[in-house]
Amino acid sequence: MHRDAAIAAGLSPALADDIIVHREMGALTESERALFSLATAMTNVQDAAALTTAQQAMERYFDQRQVAVFCYAIAQINAWNRLVLASENRAASQSKA
Repeated sequence: MHRDAAIAAGLSPALADDIIVHREMGALTESERALFSLATAMTNVQDAAALTTAQQAMERYFDQRQVAVFCYAIAQINAWNRLVLASENRAASQSKA
């Protein structure tokens, strides 16, 4: 779903595929890898050390404003994903009743 939307927004299909397997491919730039590490760390909040490491990596490539914008975007995407999951769970439990 996200891949198709990204391509429709102008991302090349090759880069969209690389993003999906970014850890295995090594095709992304260091700054792109830092951004994905931040997104992962913000999503998996149990590992505070990973978040600190990701934030430090981001500071090598982006200024404070850019990091803040990325953080807000990641948080917003995470919130929407959680709302969808919650509403799907609620719909599933209501359909069983």
